[in-house]
Order: sequence, then C-alpha cells, then structure tokens
Amino acid sequence: MCRMLGMYGEIEQWKDIVLAFSRQAETGKVPPKKGILPGHKDGWGMAASDPGNKSMVILARHPGSAADSNQFIQTLAAIEKEPAIFICHLRKASPGIPVTSENVHPFSARGFCFIHNGTIYQADSLSRDPSLRLTSNGSDSEYFFHYLLSQLVKNSPPPVNAPSIARAISKLNVDYTAVNCFLSNGRELFVIRRFKKHPDYYTLYTCVFPRGIVIASEPVELDGLDPDRWKIIKNDTILKIDGKSPQIREYKIR
Repeated sequence: MCRMLGMYGEIEQWKDIVLAFSRQAETGKVPPKKGILPGHKDGWGMAASDPGNKSMVILARHPGSAADSNQFIQTLAAIEKEPAIFICHLRKASPGIPVTSENVHPFSARGFCFIHNGTIYQADSLSRDPSLRLTSNGSDSEYFFHYLLSQLVKNSPPPVNAPSIARAISKLNVDYTAVNCFLSNGRELFVIRRFKKHPDYYTLYTCVFPRGIVIASEPVELDGLDPDRWKIIKNDTILKIDGKSPQIREYKIR
C-alpha cells in the first residue's frame, strides 16, 4: 500500500513535481478499509538511471515520512542532471510486513530497480532464482520482484519485453490486492497496473509532456500543472516506455 512516481525523458519542473509528490506521504489516498490510518509514512526511496542509461541506481532509502523531510529535499537537490528515468516510492506497510529500513523501496538486482503498490499474500512461495539475494525483512514486494526477474530470464532474451512480463503476471498462483509496479533497467521503464480490489485506490495515471512522461499512483497537485492532463491507465495494462521521443506502447495482461 504505497504511492509511486515515475518519470521518463525531459520533464518541465521535474524536481518541483517530485517535491509536490512527497506531500502524498501525508495526503495520499488510502484503501477504504476500517482501521487504515491516513498517510504513507513508513519510508521513502528514489532510484534513477545511471549516466550511460545502462542500469538503475538507488539514490536513497529512508524510514519515515518524505513530507518536509530534509533528507528527501537534500537527496533531490544533489541530483545535478535530470536522469533519463527516475522513480520514487512512498511506503505504507502492508499488514504483517515490518516497518524497517530494509523494507523500504526501491529494491535492486541485476541492474534493475523496482517499486510496488499492493499486498501479495504468501509471496515467499513464488518461484525465484536462488542466486537472487533477499535484502528485506520478508517484503512481499521483493519476493515478487525476484519472481519477475526469474521469469524474465527464463522466458525473454535481452532486451526484456512486455509480453514476457504479462505472461509472468498472468501465471501468478498467489492471491493479491494489486501488483501495480514500476520496473526499469535504466533504458526502458515498464509500468504495470493490475488490481483485484479497491479500484479507486490502486490507480495509475499518466501526464504526457512534449519530451517526456510522468506516471503516478494519483495525480500530483502543482501550480501550473493542469489536473486534466492526468489520464487513468486501464486495469490489466503494461506500458513500455523507451526511446528519445519517448515511445509509449501499451500491452494487455490476459
């Protein structure tokens, strides 16, 4: 249960958008369930493509709320040049998953970074390559990340392709609320929306710019950014974003 932000290409006022997004740690939507407290204050993290766009690099992972966090502001300010790909995550811990630094997203392996919004039950039963080292305290999201990487290596020669991701998600044999996630290798950004519950919470939106695109769990409020520019991504959809333009291609998850 989290809020996610992704950026690809050149975005006007991109740092302002990231700072505005950080306020969703306090104001972001939560599932309509009894006992769920407001906010996404259980940690935040950022990752970006390296200068050669050959892999993703974690920039920061910290516990606590991103809203008005000096560490969040300093991490963002330290980025001298806008990366080709940028992702950011505000965590709201799923029940039973500890609130620890190790469970803060993004997760990283084999040059990929990954962030997720949803709860996956019995995620530790998912098949995965044993050479992938777990870094979390039993995070369902990291188990799912490793499952995806393992399936992609098995079914897709480089470069990674969206149909292979769709097949891996379709084959999931565990229950979940949603597997909304971003996966990137520094060259391509894959955006996945697939949910089973709470359609008004497990949302993803796009906001297209002349030379880039922003994706977020919910629209980011910023002066000068028209709210009508945010468009909902349909359920059971994968977006593959790559190229300099950028190119955005849509795939269906069966």
